[in-house]
Amino acid sequence: MVARAICYNIWFLIQIVFLCATFSSLPESTNAQELHDFSFLRDTTISCQDIDGTFLSFGFAGGMNSCQYGAIDLDGDLVKDIIVFDRHGNRILPFIRKSAGLHGYVYAPGYARYFPPLEHWMQLIDYNNDGKEDIFTYTTGGIKVYRNNGIGVPEFEQVSHPYLRSLQGPSFTNILVTYADYPAINDIDGDGDLDILTFWGLGSFLELHRNMSVEKYGNSDSLDFIRTETCWGMFAEGEDSDLITLDTCRNAKSEAANHFFSTRDGDPKHTGSTIMAVDLDGDLDKDLVMGDVDYPALKALWNGGNNAQASINSVDQTFPEGMEPIDLVSFPAACLLDVNGDGMSDLLVSPFDPGLTRSESKQSSWLYLNSGTTSSPVFNLQAKDFLQGEMFDFGSGSYPVAADLDGDGLQDLLVGNYGYLDSSYYETGHILRCNYKSRLAYIHNTGTATEPSFKLITNDYANLSDYKIIAAYPAVADLDGDGDADMLVGNADGSFVFFENIAGSGIQPIYSNPVFNYQSLDVGDFSTPQLIDLDQDGLVDLLSGKRDGQLSYYRNTGSANDPVFTLVTEALGSVDVTDQALSYYGFSTPCFFKGNDLKWRLFVGSESSGIVYYKHISDNIGGTFTREEAPLQKIREGLRTSVAVINANADSYPDMVIGNYAGGLVFYCGIPPLPIGVKETMPLSEFQVSVFPNPASDRIHINIDRSINSDKIRIEIFRIDGSQCFNKSFKPIDNELIIPVIEFIDGIYICKIILQNEGGEILHEAYCRLSIAR
Repeated sequence: MVARAICYNIWFLIQIVFLCATFSSLPESTNAQELHDFSFLRDTTISCQDIDGTFLSFGFAGGMNSCQYGAIDLDGDLVKDIIVFDRHGNRILPFIRKSAGLHGYVYAPGYARYFPPLEHWMQLIDYNNDGKEDIFTYTTGGIKVYRNNGIGVPEFEQVSHPYLRSLQGPSFTNILVTYADYPAINDIDGDGDLDILTFWGLGSFLELHRNMSVEKYGNSDSLDFIRTETCWGMFAEGEDSDLITLDTCRNAKSEAANHFFSTRDGDPKHTGSTIMAVDLDGDLDKDLVMGDVDYPALKALWNGGNNAQASINSVDQTFPEGMEPIDLVSFPAACLLDVNGDGMSDLLVSPFDPGLTRSESKQSSWLYLNSGTTSSPVFNLQAKDFLQGEMFDFGSGSYPVAADLDGDGLQDLLVGNYGYLDSSYYETGHILRCNYKSRLAYIHNTGTATEPSFKLITNDYANLSDYKIIAAYPAVADLDGDGDADMLVGNADGSFVFFENIAGSGIQPIYSNPVFNYQSLDVGDFSTPQLIDLDQDGLVDLLSGKRDGQLSYYRNTGSANDPVFTLVTEALGSVDVTDQALSYYGFSTPCFFKGNDLKWRLFVGSESSGIVYYKHISDNIGGTFTREEAPLQKIREGLRTSVAVINANADSYPDMVIGNYAGGLVFYCGIPPLPIGVKETMPLSEFQVSVFPNPASDRIHINIDRSINSDKIRIEIFRIDGSQCFNKSFKPIDNELIIPVIEFIDGIYICKIILQNEGGEILHEAYCRLSIAR
């Protein structure tokens, strides 16, 4: 049985063992403290299988679309782990390396909380040579830098305010990097500090911003830049193509960095490129690997010059050379890191296009292993879905719905999506267009009532791909009164497609030919239906989200055997999940469900507001619903979220599955509601703690919130029967503790973390569930 290991604060299993006595000792004000209606903790340990039965190591990691990669030691074991940053949703996915090889990683989302908010792009580079990777990332107007001051785990401090500047001519000006550019940050001149190559904002020439840290201070600690060249490498990129013109702009070089280009009609206009500076031929100067907007491949630009004066003298239009060059439809970005632990840098490539519908999204993480050397690499394609292939990933977008499709009493998952890339073409003016085609995925719950397990049965349920639908969103209910579950599918044009189930109840559905433009209903754009009896009159009604962020309500004015959906309102409950500061649209995806009080609750997925929680619905259908939390529990799982409420473990707390535009799924299990806020006078309060790996085999790392001060940390570990098997106190020298568990037998344990003052008084407590499995 796969143990479901979840950790941050109080897990419901430990209430019996510990919390009755604890709660009885709290002050009266604590017992009366208001609680959240729901609380959730992320669960990454549920068993997941692919169609062929292969177990997915990172099943509920959430998918990958447009990624950059970085190597950093996350857990303090002096081994480099991997951070994946997906710009489609600005998501951070941490992977801990537990052993050498391609499959030696463990997904550890708890480490994401150590990172600041990032957007558009990220590079992890140790600029001050202290052995800890720092963050270079996009900010409005250029580049933002965070220095890593952490011990054991990362701790980032912003050191650029608000962005990096460079001496350009007479004054210091921001180093311009647009959201459509991925700069090369490397030691370009070979002096030991990091320089920056980036395209001039209005042209197709590379600027070199040279770091003067070593020259001025004798070390690489500083970020002190001067623009020394405005046409590094003596080449230009085409205005509306990826054509490279060599031996050009020779008069542009300026040792004193006081030359400025003036724009003229016909000058090349830069539209976006990715740059990686790397020595490809072992001659100790930097060559370039470049990707370009609207083009599918990388190209290599070979430097025939030297560190002091670069000169690009040849171009390979496909990189790397070999049997299968990169083909990602548009805008590939490359980076180097040692993926398999052999000491040599491998090549990782993923789309960089900021558009959501202009690139490959199902196989979008290409790995080329280095069979050469670090100085003269030879790259061979290993996988097109590195890490991604071990997740549930359904291309662009994922819209989960919980339903018992086979009548076995367990809730399965039916997952729609925006689509998989079907084809691409260029319009007049070399404008790239991509066609996508939606599918439905059927994920069968093969577990038990208390321990879910999910297996992908098909990624083209009901042969939906035959009908060329975009943004398919499913809803399931008996619409014709014959006792089986029919299906209604929303889509990008705002209408609905009806699939009648003719199989009968209790068996797998068989659908007749679809009925398009069902009842001529139309919500505008991007219909996302849900079929429930909202007004409790015994007839199934139709609710639908839509692109404008509101909800449409169609009441069933027909019968159980012959429904007639009549529009009541296009703004049900005054719900609107559009965040006007970030987007013109809301892309609402509703999930109504009943709480333990049998009253309706509502979770709504959105374009950029996360999951928004509404209540006060059941007796207020014609009124305004109460917006309770946005985002729910501060959970953010990317762009265009959707949510399915599911009871996966037969307890009294709802679980949920969240989809996002990266095409993946994330599972959150329900736990006892946590307090809203914390009173300063309370002797116990929640604090963040994470335990990794979980499940564990030989040792665990316990990371404790650095904002918490205490004189002593005590760790107690209990078996599930309540018997204690570990009890030890530590000095809080470091907020990461390593506990050996090699002698523990396999099973489930409760870990209790206690923070005390010098006199032994308890300041804070937290609990987590720990699994030992070998």
